[in-house]
Amino acid sequence: MTHWQVARSLYGVSFALLLLLTLGGAAILLLTFLHDGPGPPLWFALAWLVILAYNWYAFGRLPYAIRWEEGGAIEFHRFLGTTRVNPQDIVSISGMFIWAGFLRLKHRGGVIYLFAQTTGMHEFITRLRAANPAVRVTGT
Repeated sequence: MTHWQVARSLYGVSFALLLLLTLGGAAILLLTFLHDGPGPPLWFALAWLVILAYNWYAFGRLPYAIRWEEGGAIEFHRFLGTTRVNPQDIVSISGMFIWAGFLRLKHRGGVIYLFAQTTGMHEFITRLRAANPAVRVTGT
């Protein structure tokens, strides 16, 4: 089994930033509901919470580890579950124009977004290309 992992500092900074924004959202809610004077409008607080909820969901779906099993299957371990994919089912890996620092791995069952800064990412892509020459790799 081969194993690649996202740098803990990168994952930690991302988590800390989301946590800070969540605490800011809590402060906005408190100001909205408890403050007598002018405060942020309710729609702003609700929009903030919706955006935060999406970001926590997206963060939970980003793999923190990739494991290539001896049988050939690739496991992407995330906080919100593990996705198991066969190399032959991977269609493409591409860089993201809008989200610099992320890769989009498209497979027959869906899409997985990856941190481009995962340790050994080039080794993973090289091994994937050897196992599945049909995979398209662009912008990495």
